Amino acid sequence: ATICAACGRTAADADERVRFQAALALGGTRTAGVQAVLAKIAVEDADDPWMRKAVCTSHPELTAGVLQNALLLSQSKASVEPEHSAALLRELAEVVGARGEREEIKRTLADLSRAAASSELADAVLLGLCEGSKRHGRPLARLLQTESPEGSKDGAPLDQAFERAVQTAIDPAANEPSRMRAIQLAAHAGSGQAGSALLRLATSDASSSGPTPRSSFAAC
Repeated sequence: ATICAACGRTAADADERVRFQAALALGGTRTAGVQAVLAKIAVEDADDPWMRKAVCTSHPELTAGVLQNALLLSQSKASVEPEHSAALLRELAEVVGARGEREEIKRTLADLSRAAASSELADAVLLGLCEGSKRHGRPLARLLQTESPEGSKDGAPLDQAFERAVQTAIDPAANEPSRMRAIQLAAHAGSGQAGSALLRLATSDASSSGPTPRSSFAAC
């Protein structure tokens, strides 16, 4: 506990090398409150890929809590570029997804719903969960499916997110980065939903000129 307290104090040190060492040290503990400190380090230094790696290599059981705290902090940190916050949240979510712990993923989706995050940050978390779950060997949509009525409720937020992604992907008024994120996310939908999305995307923008992001769907 004494070591954790000392590391917690160095987490706010002006020297990034000290903060980096603090992140590595704290990530090996499971003391109460460590997740909030790790999240603070990660968000403050979200533009540093090495700092993000240090936090993401923490004990896997800590990551869902770090993600929860980082999601809340990212929304209140105007000084942090959204793209850096999104990269951090996506990397943390990948770890959570790769663990394949159904209850942990359900809590993460519930946290995301309560946080009312921007579309960029929400998409980052969902993409990370999907990519991590895929590495685990079981797509997220399938992981959340069970034979019980509760199973269909668990998968509902994800189905809704996929549908929103499809709508954004085919919306010519949406900006290019939003459409690209939406295409990446829609690619993780179940085969039937993804096939429908591909068809709708392929038939959209028929009258528009210039390049569109639809070809990216096939590459995802």
